[in-house]
Parts: sequence; structure tokens; C-alpha cells
Amino acid sequence: MVKYYIMKYLKRLKMITLEDYMELEPFSLEISLKEPIIFSFLKNLTKHHNENCLEYNKLLKSLDLNINEINSIEKLPYLPVRLFKNLNLKSFDYSDLKTTLYSSGTTGQTSSKIYLDNITERNQRKILVNIVKDFIGRERLPMIILDCRSSVYTSRSTGITGFLPFGKENIFALNEDMSLNLDIINMFLEKHKNKKILLFGSTYLIYSSFYKELLRLNKKLDLSNHILIHG
Repeated sequence: MVKYYIMKYLKRLKMITLEDYMELEPFSLEISLKEPIIFSFLKNLTKHHNENCLEYNKLLKSLDLNINEINSIEKLPYLPVRLFKNLNLKSFDYSDLKTTLYSSGTTGQTSSKIYLDNITERNQRKILVNIVKDFIGRERLPMIILDCRSSVYTSRSTGITGFLPFGKENIFALNEDMSLNLDIINMFLEKHKNKKILLFGSTYLIYSSFYKELLRLNKKLDLSNHILIHG
């Protein structure tokens, strides 16, 4: 039904709402259907930021950019990510602030800051659920978190807490000194033998504290039936 509505939108050039769009199955639209809808959303979002964020407004003025003349995704303004380290970029009142996300950054550098209001935080959570369920199904899976337990108090907590709802009987694969806890991993794999398991962690930790450590110890784990999500 929603897809039919989108087809009618494209023919009549009428706006489809974000709520309608989020009801679609992920990856269900061909690019020829998806691109004009995404462009419409992004153009309206650009207008919103321009009208509600002073710093963004100044940026567009410096680019001498007329939003109304933008006619493709490629011509939308792109932002250097460094701006999120140096400026407080938000398009809503602080009273509406729900969550502030921080990048991990590197030693001595300022973290990037992303401000989410209630609506954005709710939409982000809903879309994450829709996308992940498209890959792993609707059933919660036994989950191995490729990190240490105290990571929930670090900048990596955003990713971990975001994926916790997809898992059950979660375990942390690393000790507090970031060493690999092979005993708990092997017990967990044995307990859930012949079941699909979800593994989640930060890319650099999976490489440095999981993959390279298995190589160093000359150990192999059969993870061929399981799903790894990293970021």
C-alpha cells in the first residue's frame, strides 16, 4: 500500500511523509524510485537547517548558495566533518535536546558532537531496528559483544546500547584489560551450538583485540554460521 502511494507521489509530484517512507521494507525500492524521494527530504532538511541554525546559515551564505536552485542530490551542500568538532551545530532549542553523541576521537583531539532532539532520536532508533531486522530476522539472537563490560561507560556505549535490543544472553568477549576471554567465548558458542549468534563491536577492536589475538594464539573459532556487525 505504501509503495503504491509512493508511485502515485512520483507521478503527481506530491510529497510523501517521512513516516510513510519509514514504513517501507528496507531496500525495497529501486534507485529510480528512491532517489527523488530522498532528494526531496534532503532539500527540505537543508532549508530547515538554514532557517534554524545560525552557523549553517552563515556557511550557506559563504557558499553563495540558493537552496531553491538545487536540483539534484549532488548539488546539495556537503559539510567537512571537522565542523562538528569545532561548532555546536543544532537546529532546535536546547530544551528539546534528547541525546548528545560524541565521537571517540584520538588522544588530544576534540570529539565531534551530534545533537539529537526527541523526534530524531526516535526516528533513528526505529530505522535502526528496521534495517537490522532485515538482515537478522525478527527473533532476538544470542549476542557476543566484542568489547569489555566497562565500555558501556565510554564513547563506544552509543553503538553497544543501540544494538543490545537485538540480542539475548549477551556476553562481553574482552576482559577489562582488553585481553580476549576465550573461555567465556567458547562456553557461549558451545551453549548455543547450532544457533545463529550475533556479534557486534567497534571495527578497530575486532581487528586488534579479537582477530589479531586469535592469530597470535593460533586459535580458530567456527563463526561461519553467525552474523558480525561492526562500525
